[in-house]
Amino acid sequence: MTTDTEKQFTIDYSFNASRRRVWEAWTDPSIAMLWWHPHDVVVKEGSLYIDLREGGSYGYTMVIPDGTEYPTVGAYTKIVEPELLQFTWGADTSSATAEAIDQEPPLITVELSESGDGTCDMRFHVQGVADDRGSEHGMYDGWVEAFEELTTALAHIHQ
Repeated sequence: MTTDTEKQFTIDYSFNASRRRVWEAWTDPSIAMLWWHPHDVVVKEGSLYIDLREGGSYGYTMVIPDGTEYPTVGAYTKIVEPELLQFTWGADTSSATAEAIDQEPPLITVELSESGDGTCDMRFHVQGVADDRGSEHGMYDGWVEAFEELTTALAHIHQ
C-alpha cells in the first residue's frame, strides 16, 4: 500500500529564458497551447482557457495520435507572480462516476527562480501521485516531455 508521503514527486528543470518568460509560458494560453502536453500529443484547438486568480480555473484537452481526447481541468490555489503557482490537476470528472469524483486531484506546485545568468530554475512538485518514471504513459515522464516541449517553445519565442 502506498502512503501519502510516497505519493509525490519533484522534477527540477532549468530553462534558457528569464523567470518572467517562463511565468508567461505557464499563464498565457497562447504559449501554454504549445507545450501543455507530452511529445506526439497536441492540445485541441480552442480547448485551453486560463482564469489566473486564486480560486480561478483552467482547462484544456490533450489529443493523442489515435484521436482519443483527454480533458484536463484544475483550480489555482495559490499565485505569487512571477515565482509560484499552485493548482490542482486532473481529468475532467464532469461525466465521471461518483467514486472518481470523490478522489482528491493531485496538487502541483511550480516554483520559479532566477539564475544569475539569465536562466530560470523551476521546481515542479506533484503531491498525490507516486513517482512513476519509466512506466508506460506515466505522469512523471509525461511532464518531463512537456518541459522539453516548453524548452522548444521558449527557443522560438522572443525573450
